[in-house]
Amino acid sequence: MLSAKTQFVFVAVILVSMVNIIRADQRKKIVEFQRDCMEAHGLLEDELHEIMDGKPIQNSAFYFHFFCAAKKAKLISDNGVVNTDHFEEDMKGVIDEENMEHVAALVRRCLIQRDDVFATIKMAIDCFYSTEHKL
Repeated sequence: MLSAKTQFVFVAVILVSMVNIIRADQRKKIVEFQRDCMEAHGLLEDELHEIMDGKPIQNSAFYFHFFCAAKKAKLISDNGVVNTDHFEEDMKGVIDEENMEHVAALVRRCLIQRDDVFATIKMAIDCFYSTEHKL
């Protein structure tokens, strides 16, 4: 029989492993959703993971990639009009249910209509970087 301390450590290790698996699975869905935008704008998968981890953007193509991915998610139109009203419905197959509330709130707080598309994208990315996204 395992001691209480050993049982606790065992359960903690399993929980941490499960969180990492869920996180990896969620990231995989996000990357796959953005794959065509990554290819169109020359963004590598490793670069996207680094960006999700908070590493400063080194590749200026990321701004074009972000615009492409936001359009694909139906968050922004071709002419730069922001609409986050249906985020949960449009992204339910990409963002897992346990992450959806937090991600949707973050999108609504960060993706705000600005005077031009570039300003909208830049301010959104800056906001995402300054906020814990848990992805």
